Amino acid sequence: MKLSLFDVAWHIFQENGITRKDLSSEFGMSLSGVSVIVNKLRDLGIVEETPLEGSRIGRSPSTLIPNPKVLNVCGVDMASYDITVGIYDFGMEKLEERFINLSSSEDFLKSSASAIGKMCDGTDYIGVSLPGIIESHSGILLSAAIPELEGKDVKRILENITGKHVCVVNDANAATIAEYHRRKKAKSLLGVFFSRGIGMGYMRNGEIFMGTNGYAGELGGIFVDESRKLDDVIYVENLPRRAEDLSETLNPSHELFGFVSDVVSRVISSLVYLFDPGLVVLISRKELSDDGVDMLRSRVLRVLEYPFNKETRIEGRILEDNPAVYGSAILAAKCWLNEILTA
Repeated sequence: MKLSLFDVAWHIFQENGITRKDLSSEFGMSLSGVSVIVNKLRDLGIVEETPLEGSRIGRSPSTLIPNPKVLNVCGVDMASYDITVGIYDFGMEKLEERFINLSSSEDFLKSSASAIGKMCDGTDYIGVSLPGIIESHSGILLSAAIPELEGKDVKRILENITGKHVCVVNDANAATIAEYHRRKKAKSLLGVFFSRGIGMGYMRNGEIFMGTNGYAGELGGIFVDESRKLDDVIYVENLPRRAEDLSETLNPSHELFGFVSDVVSRVISSLVYLFDPGLVVLISRKELSDDGVDMLRSRVLRVLEYPFNKETRIEGRILEDNPAVYGSAILAAKCWLNEILTA
């Protein structure tokens, strides 16, 4: 297997603490071959080595980590007119969080782009998470949560106004990337993301599954009965009248909990049968109640049959930051690595 500088750098970034020996084992490459690549990355300032904690015998081995000082990245969550911006170093430690509050207007995209550019001053790479479908051949945003973004090439407009590199991603995928990054031992993870609707992301071996055209994970189009799609049942018929966000209903005290948890548990069980992820994480911008997660887990496991009901873990998120911001910042870091190592 021929490894590129990018392959190794991206793996070290995701692991955020791995030895040369472990890299050699995971990639099936000689230790000397791995060392050649690692030394190049270290010379470029992308990674650094620190003594391995707890090692006392003989020559102390070292662990490879991303060099936090090599780059700051900016993650942006454009889910509504209240935009959240996070600044992170290359080790994914949050340096600052900022908020932009804009009203609906024809100049919304230009105004938000200008504000984002100012807030992300000091970095040239911005990741932006967006609810909706990003058309693969044109970059145009479809089914946008913000009407002013519908049919717009958000990436191109943001780049033109900010003068920075911009990477865009669906918010459910961003949230799944974020949670996967915090769970170092997970090889695969199915993220179920609750916002104004419900979406999903599927991570396996460090990569988000996008589908052929980049549209994978749009759960709202799944039919839950003969005539109605998931979005019709939850978003159109119930949510606008009784909750601002679907995550609010995943609290046992909410009037819609029984209905929503029943529908969602059937959808999640279908995804488990399809992907066999081993781990399902329930994610939202707002923290889900422990009781809601426990009860939804119980409902899903009751629907699943053996062996799926014994070998599938269902958990709430462990990430404390806004998952869409954190995930889009990771995407910005990946875009930077790809730019400088594969150009």
